[in-house]
Formats: sequence, C-alpha cells, structure tokens
Amino acid sequence: MEKVSKDSTNSINDFSFNEYGGLTDCSFHLKIPIRLKDSLNFLDATLNIEIVLEKSKHPKSKLFALSFGTNTFDLKEQGETELSFESQMIFLQRLLPKNIRIHTCLFCAYSNYWVGGSNSFGTLICYKDIKDKILTVKGKSEYIDAAEGRGESTQETFLCSEFMEIGEDQWQYKDTIW
Repeated sequence: MEKVSKDSTNSINDFSFNEYGGLTDCSFHLKIPIRLKDSLNFLDATLNIEIVLEKSKHPKSKLFALSFGTNTFDLKEQGETELSFESQMIFLQRLLPKNIRIHTCLFCAYSNYWVGGSNSFGTLICYKDIKDKILTVKGKSEYIDAAEGRGESTQETFLCSEFMEIGEDQWQYKDTIW
C-alpha cells in the first residue's frame, strides 16, 4: 500500500477490506512515546511497531521494539506473530533489566481485562474510580463482583496521573507481569 499524504487523491475505494469490514492488505508503522522508570528516574522511551493487516481477521506484528537512550529491546527475532499488545508488552518488560519498569496502563494496579475476552489493543479497563475495592480482589469471582459495569476502556500504552505499579502479590486478570 502506498503512503497516503494530505495531497493524495486516494479514496476509500483504494483500500481493501476483509469479510468483517476491517481494513486489510496494508501495514502501519507506529512510534508510540511511553514512559519507563528505573530505580530513581523516569525515562522517555519509544515503542516502535509495525502492524500488518492481511486477509485474516487478526493483525500481525512484524516489529515490536522498545528504544530508550542507546538501548533497544526488539521482539523481531520472534518473527511475525499475531498481535497482542498485552503479551508483547509483557514480553518486552521481561527483557528489560530488573530495575527498569514500563509505566503504562497495562502495568497499572488499577487495570485489568474483562473476563469475557479482549481485542488486540484498546480493551483494557481502568478501575481507578474504585481503586480501594479493586486492590483487594483475590480472584476471578471477586473481580467480577467488584468490577462488573464499572471502569472505562483505556489503551495499554496510555499513562494517567494516577498510575500505581502492580504489587508482586496483587491478583490480576491479565498475563503474569513479573
């Protein structure tokens, strides 16, 4: 697919769609600024991603790398994989030195996915409005009781001012982070 510029005459008819009505046969190169924290300081980082949309229903990633300073942590040796921000962000966290933590909503103590499932990106739920209750949850049924009908969708790469790092013993309905 060609790069579309503001001067382009491309129309919706120039794009391909799959049977689900989703955009297909193209790729996106994204640079998402995110924040890291080492033992003492916050660090600015860039998440570099190439998302490939083909005929299948699920997007794939050809590039998923985190860069900060002169460091780059790259998942490309894993090859093209089905895109799951949750799994790939957690895998990146595990590649980082132990004293460096990713600070985004995915790694916040107030967020979780709903038990009914999630999409590849953007269906994380923030429960900061019921933070005292969500921090005491010890299992799936308690989570459902505390969270059903509450919270709001957020993106895994977003970071709000109320971020709180997940405690090592805190129950989460998402992949094990540490």
